[in-house]
Amino acid sequence: MDNNRKQKKQYEPKVKNVPNNEELEKAILSMIMMDAEVATDIFAKVKEEDFYTSRNREIYKLLYERNKVGASFDMLGVISILTAEISEKIGGIAYLTEVANTVYSTATYEDDIKYLKQLATLRNIIKITDIVDNRVYNNESCDDIISYAQGELYNLGKYDENHELEPVSKGIERVIGDIQDLIVNGESRKVLSTGFKNLDSIANGGFLPGQMIVLAARPGCGKTSFAMDIVSNVANKSPEKVIAVFNLEMTKDELIKRMLSTNTGINSQLISRPYGMSNEQIKKIYDAKPVFENAKIFIDDTSNITMNDINLKVRRLQNKQGSVDLVVIDHMQLIADSAKGRSRYEMMTEISRMVKIMAKEIEVPVVVLSQMSRGFEKDEIQQVPGQAAPKQRDPKMSDLR
Repeated sequence: MDNNRKQKKQYEPKVKNVPNNEELEKAILSMIMMDAEVATDIFAKVKEEDFYTSRNREIYKLLYERNKVGASFDMLGVISILTAEISEKIGGIAYLTEVANTVYSTATYEDDIKYLKQLATLRNIIKITDIVDNRVYNNESCDDIISYAQGELYNLGKYDENHELEPVSKGIERVIGDIQDLIVNGESRKVLSTGFKNLDSIANGGFLPGQMIVLAARPGCGKTSFAMDIVSNVANKSPEKVIAVFNLEMTKDELIKRMLSTNTGINSQLISRPYGMSNEQIKKIYDAKPVFENAKIFIDDTSNITMNDINLKVRRLQNKQGSVDLVVIDHMQLIADSAKGRSRYEMMTEISRMVKIMAKEIEVPVVVLSQMSRGFEKDEIQQVPGQAAPKQRDPKMSDLR
């Protein structure tokens, strides 16, 4: 009986405290009011939601707003604008004085900021797990819950990144390094050659990390074949390169047949219907098998996929493989809208923005296939005097929109 009591007591849930440190929050607020130089750095790195205690959050908001308009945010400056409503929220002048008198050390303020943000991140993790818990018990789909959790946790991982102004003295090292690569090696280590000399020439040697490349044409012009030719060329030249391909209208097998056609020089229709294929052609297909076995090409043929899903899958691939060197999305108009009620223009604008953000954050070139506007087909033909056949006009950027 006694043993049972002890065992039961051992598994009793403990009272859980929300991660926070009120004294730390007060110390950071005190630094802002007492040291203008340190305050500038704190304002650049700390957000209102990083404070857990509501009155500390209100004081920080007040100080931040005054800083934005160039007003004084020391003790006297804050007191001068206190209204009855604000005073009640922050606990009056008495609490403000207590905050101002909090002992702090500017020598460790960067560590203090880091700890404050870590506590905020832990609180956000608790919120996410609570939401996941509710969604599980509301019988939502497993894929939707996993996608939500992965997306939110990834955003938390990016939470502490501060993209600050960089001195040109630091950036010049990178630029000169790229120039040196071109001089010594004939190409930059960062540039991804497409295998097409004319395209590489137009693109300054190839595709660069962070670029969003739009490959647009009317239906039936061979956009997919051309994109898969680029994939095949990259994989043949550099089998270690990791390539992610998202095709929303073809199956994985169809895409592999397209790449097999590029590698062997055999017509894709003959590969799909291999009746009457010669022994030499059959040998070429078997000889190409090791190329695909060694290539790091990953294909996703999910039809109803959102940009959020693509983003998460690319990041997972990056975590597993260590890097991603090229992403191909075929094609933009088939990407599902993650939000409802938006116009077609708003949806395409948001998808374009998300593609560019993904390319920049993962530092990978992203090739996006896109259909030309149908209006282009209606007014493309113009009669040229003295010629029997009409001439097609060149497409414009407005046709892409």
